[in-house]
Amino acid sequence: MSWLNKLKEHIEKKASQQSDAEIKPGKDIVGEKMPEPTSGQVETELQPVVNVNRLGDPPPDADQELVDWFLSADLPSEPFELDQARRVLNPQVFYNALRLEIASRWKSPRWKCGATQYDLQALKTYMQNKMEIL
Repeated sequence: MSWLNKLKEHIEKKASQQSDAEIKPGKDIVGEKMPEPTSGQVETELQPVVNVNRLGDPPPDADQELVDWFLSADLPSEPFELDQARRVLNPQVFYNALRLEIASRWKSPRWKCGATQYDLQALKTYMQNKMEIL
């Protein structure tokens, strides 16, 4: 008998043993007894997760402020350090990529995970620091 057949038999045997075991809803999970809550334990209710940036929803106010700032800012045309780890070598390409992400923000993966907002905030911080130096 090959190892594959032995594995199949083992899986079938385990599956039949689990289906024979009685699992009580709320009390058992995968055949293991859950501890009963004691008077010192606090029961919490899970709240549903609300996706703020669902397709068609307007962006949060803080994001809109960043977008408005970006669209009206006088941005540098020379290469600059966005943050300690990233240098923007071609600013126009960087700005065009940000504009594209802003235009498609309701379906952009970078927008949904906050990467675009982080880049906008880093750019705004860079510009504020640059103005303080001048």
